Parts: sequence; structure tokens; C-alpha cells
Amino acid sequence: EFALVKVRASRVEQLIAEGNGNARVVKKMISNLDYYLSACQLGITVTSLGLGWLGEPLFERILHPVIELLHLPNALVATISIVTAFIIVTYIHVVVGELAPKTLAIQYTENIALLYARPLYIFGLIMKPLIWLMNGSARLIIRLFGADPNA
Repeated sequence: EFALVKVRASRVEQLIAEGNGNARVVKKMISNLDYYLSACQLGITVTSLGLGWLGEPLFERILHPVIELLHLPNALVATISIVTAFIIVTYIHVVVGELAPKTLAIQYTENIALLYARPLYIFGLIMKPLIWLMNGSARLIIRLFGADPNA
């Protein structure tokens, strides 16, 4: 997401002239930036939901027996386990799924854009109907607020 926004079009053109196939894909994505930013957002959201769906119960199962050692009431043990698991999963998601990748994309814009160009392009093709629906829904909501969705 950050790499697509930050990559220099002139550098992409230079790489295309040098025969870099991934640069051609990056150029296509830059020319349809809103669509591919939506694809990125969809991927991030699905990953977040999956991490929560799988990670929270896993950490809860690991933490529950440890917290039971405190000899607290069962309801409190369950609550503490679930809340702690949620905090751990949130931390992992923010650090590994958001902060570190964005920092890397800002520092290594060109490399990241070229590396993820084809996977993102393919993901965008596979998810095209859903991305189209989401973008259309967002434009409708923006219009309902009296704003221009193309601004």
C-alpha cells in the first residue's frame, strides 16, 4: 500500500525501459491506484480477521492453564485469559502486520513495490467482484454525505 503510493513513476518507467516485467505490473497498479489500495485494504482486513479468529483462541488456550495457577474464580480466569490473548494478538498484528511493513515499504519503496507487484495484481484479479462492490458501496456512502467520491 505505502510502496504503491510512494514509488516514483519516473523510476518505474526507467525499469520498464530496462525490461523489468514487474515494473510493468507496478505501472498498471499505479494507473489504477484506488483499486489496488482497496485490494491492499481488503488483504489487510482479511488477515486481521484471520489472525483474531485463529490467534485469540490459541493464546487463550495457552494462557488459561497458567492463569488458573493464581487460584482465581473460573469466570475471572476465563476473562483474564481472553483479554490477555486479545492484547497479544492485537500487539502482534499492529507490530508485524502494520508498523514494520509500512516502515519497510517507506524505506525500500521500489524493492517492495516490485516484489509484491505480481501477488497483489493476482489478488486484485481474484477479488475483483468484491473490490468492485466495496468501492461502489464506499462511493455511495460518500455521495450520501454530499461529498464527491472522485475528489
